Amino acid sequence: MDSVKKKRNVNPIAIVFLAILGIFGILQLFNKPI
Repeated sequence: MDSVKKKRNVNPIAIVFLAILGIFGILQLFNKPI
């Protein structure tokens, strides 16, 4: 049961890291070289 709780409790740092990666990915799409 402990392993399930650990999986459900996601690390806030991981969420922020994924969010930053997503933002950079979107910026790369809009910043296409002319």
